[in-house]
Amino acid sequence: MALWDVSAPEYPVELIGNLFPPEEMLYEYNEPLIFTFKTPLNGLAIAYLSDDQDDILRYVVAPTRPSIVDKLKLGTISIREALDQPIMWLVDITTTDWGVRKSWQIQIKDLPEDALPEADVLLYPHLEPVLPIKATGQQIKEENIPGEIIKQVTSADDEFSLFDKEGIIRELDRDKYTFTLREIIGEPERQCSFPVEQFDTVLEMFTEEQRVRIVGQSTREQRVVEVKMILKPRESSI
Repeated sequence: MALWDVSAPEYPVELIGNLFPPEEMLYEYNEPLIFTFKTPLNGLAIAYLSDDQDDILRYVVAPTRPSIVDKLKLGTISIREALDQPIMWLVDITTTDWGVRKSWQIQIKDLPEDALPEADVLLYPHLEPVLPIKATGQQIKEENIPGEIIKQVTSADDEFSLFDKEGIIRELDRDKYTFTLREIIGEPERQCSFPVEQFDTVLEMFTEEQRVRIVGQSTREQRVVEVKMILKPRESSI
């Protein structure tokens, strides 16, 4: 399939810099699909594989910042929302040397309709707004929750930092609704607080000593994690 013709003005490739190696690979399947990279001025940008032909990969690129990437990984914003910035670029990469072949400065309106995912497509399928709130035996029942609840995990003014880790629940305090998350890979244990409606799920995970994924927020001054979501571990977790 031929790449579409671009009518936008060309942009100097040296100002784009090298997309590879990525700063962080967010999604990969056969080829790098979504990732971040450092720009020549040490800024952060996000790239999405929109199209390809032979040895050419065409990426939609936009400036970003860590808080946007956190929201994308959490599912607070969609792929399209993360890329829809006032300044955007279209970048053709050649797979022979993974260098930039050509680039253009664009706006989202310049793109073909199918160049980006639909507005509601999130980074990963498991990022659907699902929260386990009840448990029977070893089977966790999952129920949908409004997206607005998930949006509480990140702050518009970046006051809060995202916490998204897996571990085992210990030291459950049934009166204060707190627990200690231990056996976090590469990190020390963390104190966590949770709302009363999550008590049944927390108790089940504590009793069965199952690994659990905790998504929440903490301030830079205080390391206690305010739990927003309790999920099953990622399939790749050990």
